[in-house]
Amino acid sequence: MGLIKLTLLVFLYHQLVWQDNPLNGHSNLVCASISVPLRVTLSQDAFPNVTLSQDSESPNVTLSQDAAPNVTLSQDSESPNVTLSQDSESPNVTLSQDSESPNVTLSQDSESPNVTLSQDSESPNVTLSQDASPNVTLSQDASPNVTLSQDSESPNVTLSQDSESPNVTLSQDSESPNVTLSQDSESPNVTLSQDSVS
Repeated sequence: MGLIKLTLLVFLYHQLVWQDNPLNGHSNLVCASISVPLRVTLSQDAFPNVTLSQDSESPNVTLSQDAAPNVTLSQDSESPNVTLSQDSESPNVTLSQDSESPNVTLSQDSESPNVTLSQDSESPNVTLSQDASPNVTLSQDASPNVTLSQDSESPNVTLSQDSESPNVTLSQDSESPNVTLSQDSESPNVTLSQDSVS
């Protein structure tokens, strides 16, 4: 009788180990599905060569980088209310948004050369701004209510808007030589301004 009980105990123990041990590929746990989260924050502070990317249908995404060179911040999808920001002494920064996304803000504020801020899609209410950096390119293609602004001692700045976009403002205000402000398309109510020693 004792041998039978011992055999049953060994059998039950074997069944439990076989079902629950993750090494054998079996488990009684239910796999949880992963959904795209709302209000996602991707942040990086003070590291070089960092890539922050978001590629999906996710509203209210924040991509931020503070004080790192060679940084890429990118958003590529149908995502409203996206903020891409870079604030520090960081060269070679790329901020890009490429999709049908309203209310996008691309901003760069610091001593950072060779910065590219770009928006390329049907996206209303886009703000591209750069403060205090040389060799900056601000570009917007095919969006209404766009603001492109550069305000500081920055040479070789290009502000461009090319498409059917009303209410566009391109502005440059500071000691900046070799600045190009251009608007090329069927766009009413456009302001192109340059105010300083250029």
